[in-house]
Amino acid sequence: MLALALVLLVGDATAVALATSIVSCTVRPGTIPIDTDGNPVHAHGAGVYTEGDSLYLLGAGMKVPVPQDSSKPTDNIYYTSDSINLYTTTRSANALCRWRSLGAVLNRTTIESSMRPLLSPNGMVHVERPKLTRSASGQYVIWMHLQDSQNGSYSNVGIARAYAVTGPYTWSSNMFAN
Repeated sequence: MLALALVLLVGDATAVALATSIVSCTVRPGTIPIDTDGNPVHAHGAGVYTEGDSLYLLGAGMKVPVPQDSSKPTDNIYYTSDSINLYTTTRSANALCRWRSLGAVLNRTTIESSMRPLLSPNGMVHVERPKLTRSASGQYVIWMHLQDSQNGSYSNVGIARAYAVTGPYTWSSNMFAN
């Protein structure tokens, strides 16, 4: 409403720019934020890593359905993420409204191939709550929770590393954490 009032009262280019800034920087609970390219931000279970004036948002990507056993049509449908996505912004008053996508830094198939043959025969990996940090050696490290879609008791911690915050990330290891 404030944005519309500014445009109607003043009507000049400055008011339009200010109104656009106000409208584009509204963060509402329960809504999907939009990145600077106009696409939904897919960073489920996200964490924010800061370095200098830059903020990095790392989270699980778009959810895709897990194939179900056709002999059990009443089973619940499960979803898993297809990737781990990275976004960036700079420290400013409206930083949380201006995430720029840096793309997928790790995909689920890379993780799954590193965990075979321990996965169930038709298992997919649920990638959850990835977090980004920097190790004492200077490498960037992504920590994540991994779980076999067919065997809930097979839960792991996964680790990927890179020499730059934007990647490329290579799979380092996964371990059973109890």
